[in-house]
Amino acid sequence: MDGYSFKRLIRKPWLSIAGFVVAGAMCFLLCVLSNYRSEQEMELDWVSKNYEVIGHITDRNGTRSEHLMLGKRYVSYITDAENGLAYYARDLRLTKEFSAIVDQNSGSMLYGVTNERCDACLDKAYGGDYYSDVPNFYNSADYNCLVSEELYNRYKNGTMSIVVFDPYAKNSETGIESMEIGFKVVGWHKGNSSKVFIPFPAAMDIGERMAGSVSVDSASFVLKDNSKVDEVYKAAEKLFPKVDPNETNPGYALTIRDQQYKATITSIEQNIARTGYLLPIISLLGLAAGFLAGFLGTKGETRNYALMRTMGLTGARLFVTVLFEQQVLSLLACIIVAFITGRPLPSAAFFLCNMVGTALAVLKPVLAPPTKLLRDQQ
Repeated sequence: MDGYSFKRLIRKPWLSIAGFVVAGAMCFLLCVLSNYRSEQEMELDWVSKNYEVIGHITDRNGTRSEHLMLGKRYVSYITDAENGLAYYARDLRLTKEFSAIVDQNSGSMLYGVTNERCDACLDKAYGGDYYSDVPNFYNSADYNCLVSEELYNRYKNGTMSIVVFDPYAKNSETGIESMEIGFKVVGWHKGNSSKVFIPFPAAMDIGERMAGSVSVDSASFVLKDNSKVDEVYKAAEKLFPKVDPNETNPGYALTIRDQQYKATITSIEQNIARTGYLLPIISLLGLAAGFLAGFLGTKGETRNYALMRTMGLTGARLFVTVLFEQQVLSLLACIIVAFITGRPLPSAAFFLCNMVGTALAVLKPVLAPPTKLLRDQQ
């Protein structure tokens, strides 16, 4: 900036200060909104990919999701990774329950589980925890078990005899109501001391031995793709139709709890849409502010512009000079905002809009013929 331009700026100090403040404030607002929009878009992407939408198998009217005793036909469809629910699911959570007598405690329960998320005693998210000497415990077909810490300290790496009762076997003509089985104690769990956990394949084998067929007492899963809820319902409708609260006939149903997921996605999309409206509005306001600043800055200056033109200054050179005078403080404000917010692109976009507005206001008085400028001044 040369001395002449600086003098012209300080001739209207309040206008210069106002232009600086307005440009800085509006640029800051644009950067904040732009940053918020970026954060919402990242959150939308994260929620879409990582939010766990849970599907549950329940009874027909949706009142019960445990003690279902799902037969082999249903279990096969749930675990089928090509044509069944497993094609759409990850983290299958299947449980098989047995009444048991453990360490002379007739009130114990034996659970076959597919992973630690099947029960709160195992799941850290619910205050549980476990340890196993067997790395791939849940997929093992061996008769291993996890017991309470107290029992683990007593039977560590030893064999514990458990009397197992299968409720499903009572409905079978060839069922064995009870069986005494030796389990190797390979780990402990944090929680109810009357619970014993065994690998799911081992539980299926015990169920086959006792009842002559497999059964599952609860089944749930996490969707691989949260956008395919309707497709999952359609694929499962033959065996697991949607819940009907008024249904009285026996059977099973599928419930996918995606209400919270949809509400979260809708809320984020609405926030993105709102910023989509506000960003261009603020940009237009920046253009309008630049036009107003240019109009006020050139008001009453037509005689000076005419004299400068008659002295040989070209219209283009005069236009660049006046535009620079009007925009230098706005440029400084945008640079400061870009440094503070770390958003150079929105700051540059705002400055461009502001400069266009100023250019439109400056264009007419500086490029008009000198004789017309003098006549307008008179």
